[in-house]
Amino acid sequence: MDILGDKVICQLIQSLKVRLRKKTISSREQPFLSAPRLIFVCGKEWVDSEETIRNYTIRTLRKCRIANHYGTQNEAVLCIIAEKLYVQDLSEDIFSFEKMLAEISDRIIIVAESPGTFCELGAFVMDEDCRRKTMVINEDNADYENSFITKGPIKKLESLNESSIIRHNGLERIKNSHEYNFKVQEIAKAPLTIAINDNAGSVELKSLIYELANIVELFQPVEYFEIETLYKRLKDFEGYTIKNTADHKIRSIRQVLSLMEKMDMLLRQDGYYILNKNISCYNVMFRISRKEFNDFRIMYLNRLNKCQKSRVDVL
Repeated sequence: MDILGDKVICQLIQSLKVRLRKKTISSREQPFLSAPRLIFVCGKEWVDSEETIRNYTIRTLRKCRIANHYGTQNEAVLCIIAEKLYVQDLSEDIFSFEKMLAEISDRIIIVAESPGTFCELGAFVMDEDCRRKTMVINEDNADYENSFITKGPIKKLESLNESSIIRHNGLERIKNSHEYNFKVQEIAKAPLTIAINDNAGSVELKSLIYELANIVELFQPVEYFEIETLYKRLKDFEGYTIKNTADHKIRSIRQVLSLMEKMDMLLRQDGYYILNKNISCYNVMFRISRKEFNDFRIMYLNRLNKCQKSRVDVL
């Protein structure tokens, strides 16, 4: 049967609709906002087994946790790795794609350890929105004092915010650096603010990612078309238009879900979407407590077990 046509499930959806958020949510006001910060980490080409400062930084960020209700913890950070995400279906070229990733990220960390990252650094520093999010990890080497990178983008960033530059003398020194560890932890624990989409004609991609994660967490396991239907029904949107699409090809919720899957935010199993078990976005769209979320899930899964038991078995 069609679960979104079931009377009991429709009543559950309506109970969420009256709790829908109408304005921006901030962890300053909502200490139990458990959604992860999105951190774009650039550096030497990604190779899982290679020991680089970029890889070490990603591993360090992934260890950061945020307290949830009942003494549980979730990952505080979701690291964005461009090489794992880029396909031409989402953007025409890699630079435009990285510009989009920078747009949805809370912070950008650039480890200046390859020619490619020098280009990224120059490009991001020229963009005001990207510049204020950027922190650079750069080698402290006298031979590079007069280089274009040092005298150009790094000097520009440093003049605006001296703390946005970390200088290092190799990976082993980084591992024992108080400055590095303090600043990485500061990024992971920084206040998180998420705007709420209330205009169907101008949907912000970053907000949409968090909102869809919230819907998946509530209704998982859930199919693509059900997610899109739920989003429009809860928001009272007949349709939607994603804004700032000049640099990318993301026009639909299906494409956003594909991006989220590549980000390791979502998993797909037997055609159903499931949220990464290490993160939680349960209260981004809705004014609900963890207990209310748990109560909703119990009622929903009980009904789903009667309507489509095979779907529950996916979990």
